[in-house]
Amino acid sequence: MLPQIGFCIPFAADTVSSSTQPVPAGKGWVDARSRNSTSGWIQIGRPGSNESVVPDEPAGGPEWKFVPRNEISCRNIRYIRGYRDMIPQKRSTLSDYVGNLLSAGRLVFNVQEAERALGVEHGAFLDAAERLQRRGVLLSPRRGFYVVVPPQYASWGAPPPGWFIDALMRREGQAYYVGLLKAAELHGATHQAVMEFQVVTAKRLPRIRAGRSVLVFYFRKDMKAAAAGIEDRKTETGAMKISSPALTAIDLLRYPQASGGLDHVATVLSDLGPKIDPGQLEALSRLVERSVVQRLGHLLDHLGHDAATGSMLDILRARGPLTWTELDRREARNPDFTIEPRVRDPRWRVVVGRALQVDA
Repeated sequence: MLPQIGFCIPFAADTVSSSTQPVPAGKGWVDARSRNSTSGWIQIGRPGSNESVVPDEPAGGPEWKFVPRNEISCRNIRYIRGYRDMIPQKRSTLSDYVGNLLSAGRLVFNVQEAERALGVEHGAFLDAAERLQRRGVLLSPRRGFYVVVPPQYASWGAPPPGWFIDALMRREGQAYYVGLLKAAELHGATHQAVMEFQVVTAKRLPRIRAGRSVLVFYFRKDMKAAAAGIEDRKTETGAMKISSPALTAIDLLRYPQASGGLDHVATVLSDLGPKIDPGQLEALSRLVERSVVQRLGHLLDHLGHDAATGSMLDILRARGPLTWTELDRREARNPDFTIEPRVRDPRWRVVVGRALQVDA
């Protein structure tokens, strides 16, 4: 008689265990027996049957499964005819899924991939996600898009936005770049901590609060015009798009509402100026409003960075005659600032209403 290896029970139920005892009536098991030391074919049996492992392929039909000899045991026989492991299995939870993502170095996922991985319905997923959000483990900056909060950022309520902004904008299907004062900070050209994570994109998006951070989006219709000034910056989780020093300088004048006032812009440009590529600044100045180029040129000259502006002025003049423009349009429109201009810059044809205060 063939030596008995053991019985594995029960494949008809969701929970299984390893046992050397026959299973109760009505349950199925794998009866693993062997008469050689190499390999064999296993058949799924029923109570009262006498299936065995044989060295050659039997003609018994599709219920037979070839298994190497060293795997013929109750604990190692896996997925015979698609049934569960013979080892007891626990269904993965959303917490397990999130933990596995962190272990793999990932922070973001969408609702569809999580539901597929966990095998749960949409409602069940939303309930689990809401519980983790209340515990501060998950953040959902946009519907269907989730960010895992690593333990070291639990007190912040979210990881730094730079860790997930690229994935978020790919989810939105929009070109983007981190710009303005945030980009200046990344280039080491700001004296103060930037309170907003500023993003320029071709889609009007509402601001997003992510823990301590606030993501603010600024609309730019023609993103192609900025392409020459967008560069990649590595992050802890991959990379993100940021504006170059030249594009950052231009945007600080294009979006005055985001720049903290002209005095602050001048302070930032004083540090950013040496990092500006004159060739790139020339190329970008062809594609932006002339008044913006005029004001930027005046400020860079005033701050001692005139080496970067020569070719930019040539391009500007080639676009047509220059008209006079105010350095600070908001002050020019405010009745409280209707004073005689202090300076008229004939090179850039810029009217200066007051002396700028630049922080050292």
